[in-house]
Amino acid sequence: MRADIDLLKQEIDIHRLRRRMKTTAVQDRHRQTSLSPLPPLEDVRSQTPTLANNFFESADGLGPAPYDPVAGFVVFYDFLLGLDSFYRVCRLVVGLYNGPQEMGNPAPLPPVYCEPASLSPYQPDKRGNLATLATKQAVPRVRPSPTIALVLELQASGGYDPYGQEVSRLVSRGWVKLDIFDSHNRVISGRWKVPIRILPVKPSLTTGEINGVPQLENAELYLRIVNARDADMQSSAPISPNNATLYKYPPLTAARTSLAAEALLTAFHQSAHRFPNSQLPFPSYAESVDPPPPSGMLYEDFNDQL
Repeated sequence: MRADIDLLKQEIDIHRLRRRMKTTAVQDRHRQTSLSPLPPLEDVRSQTPTLANNFFESADGLGPAPYDPVAGFVVFYDFLLGLDSFYRVCRLVVGLYNGPQEMGNPAPLPPVYCEPASLSPYQPDKRGNLATLATKQAVPRVRPSPTIALVLELQASGGYDPYGQEVSRLVSRGWVKLDIFDSHNRVISGRWKVPIRILPVKPSLTTGEINGVPQLENAELYLRIVNARDADMQSSAPISPNNATLYKYPPLTAARTSLAAEALLTAFHQSAHRFPNSQLPFPSYAESVDPPPPSGMLYEDFNDQL
C-alpha cells in the first residue's frame, strides 16, 4: 500500500515538472520575440511585396532622371496587340520630328509575322492578331525639347483592297505619335501602350489633339522608352504580351508644335536586317532579335553593321 502511495506522488511530481517546463518555454519565446529587432514573421511577409515593388521601380531605370544629350535615349518596341485578323506581315516605320518638321529620313523596322491571338499562350484577349516586334532603337545626340516626338507608321500586308484584290505588299494602315521629353527636358521613360490611329498621318497634331482621331480597330503599340544609360538593364527584360498590364497610357505633355526648339540629330545606330522569306535588306536604325520562345524572350544585340 505504501508503495502505491509513493508511485502516485512521483507521477504528481512529474506532471508538475512538465507543466513548469512548458510554461518556461513559452515565456522564453515571448522574451526572445520582444528582444528581436526584426518584426514578426507575418509582418515581414506582408511588407515584402511593397518592398519589392519599390525596389524594381527604382532599379529598372524607368523613373524620371536627368537626361544626357550625348548618350541620348533608347526605344524598345515590344509588341502590337489588337491587330486586324487579316494582317499577315507588319512593320513600323519610325520618324523623329521636331514639331511638324521631320529630322532626317524615316527608319523602317524589320517586318514581323502576325499571329492570331487565339493561338498565343500569352494573350488573354483572344481578339484579332498580335505581332512581337522585339526591336530596340538607339537615338543618340538629341538635344531635349518638349516638341521632340516619334511618329510611327504601321504598315501591314493582308486583307483585300477596294477592288477585291488581295494585298500582298506592305501598305500603310495607321500611325502613332509619341512625345519623348517632358517640360523639364527629361525623357518620358516608362512602359507605354499607345493606340494606333487611323490614316492620314498628321505629324503636326499634338499628342493631345491625336486623342480626337479614331483608333484603328483595337490596335495598340506596346513599347518602352529609357535613357541610354539604362538600356542594358532593359535589354534583359523578357518580352511577353502576357505582361501587357504593366504598360500604361503615356501622359500628355503641354508641348505645342508651333514652339521653336533647337534639336540636333547626327544619326541613329544603323544595322542591316533581312526578312527571312524575301531576303531583302531593310536598312534600319534598330537592333532586333528572333521571335520569343514559349517561355518569353530576352533582347540581344544585333552586330551586323550596314
